[in-house]
Amino acid sequence: QTDPVPVFVERFFGYGLRRTMLDDIALVGRIDRIDLLDRESKAVRVIDYKTGRTRTMGEIEGTTASSALSEREEKLPEGIRGSYKRQLVFYKLLAELDPTFKY
Repeated sequence: QTDPVPVFVERFFGYGLRRTMLDDIALVGRIDRIDLLDRESKAVRVIDYKTGRTRTMGEIEGTTASSALSEREEKLPEGIRGSYKRQLVFYKLLAELDPTFKY
């Protein structure tokens, strides 16, 4: 297996003529880096650079004590708890709904 190939650095979604829509809601965002993992299946890896240390899956999903969820977040359905997880879900929406993004 070869190393992943960066196909985008700072890929913008929803700006200018490239509208990314969820029903009647315009979605706008920027993904730091997108690496191509497999040309045939067009599988990619989304990379979001954060300051600080790498997070565990539990911290991303808000399931560890160190996640320090707010009272509001505690009331959310388990599948969308954790601000990092919600951001990743938003990136997934951007990628899936952008008609110009072919990965």
